[in-house]
Amino acid sequence: MRKLRRNSSNCKRVISILGDEEKRAVYDQTGCVDDTDLAGDVVQNLKEFFRTFYKKVTEADIEEFEANYRGSDSEKNDLIELYKECKGNMSRLFCSMLCSDPKLDSHRFMDILDEAVSAGEVKRTKAYQKWAKRVSETKPPANPLKRRVKSKKGARSRPICNHI
Repeated sequence: MRKLRRNSSNCKRVISILGDEEKRAVYDQTGCVDDTDLAGDVVQNLKEFFRTFYKKVTEADIEEFEANYRGSDSEKNDLIELYKECKGNMSRLFCSMLCSDPKLDSHRFMDILDEAVSAGEVKRTKAYQKWAKRVSETKPPANPLKRRVKSKKGARSRPICNHI
């Protein structure tokens, strides 16, 4: 019975958030809400305060960042650091690597990591060797640094990371 009450309470809370334009806007931007705090002037004041420090991030801002990041020294350094953290588990690495897509970046990342192994920056792990063998058996993309294509709804395609 407690579980039923809790579920009913959660449903009411969801309805109250999705049914209120302000709360829904905050939820859409942040992905989380505490509906007791999100009412009227509190939300507006918080938005105004936040905007004085940070501009609204647009899709164009994200695309510009991605265009500058992919293929950069920062990306290479991040890749090597994540390789170390993930101990060569490339599935985990792709879930954490900014602006990455296994279909576009596997061959490119393999080249960078093989170079880092040759230079003694990282050690080749069994997990990496297994992944690299699979990647080397596939055809590389024609232009791995191209911008990702948007889906019909305008959302950016993102790999699903359910293997962590």
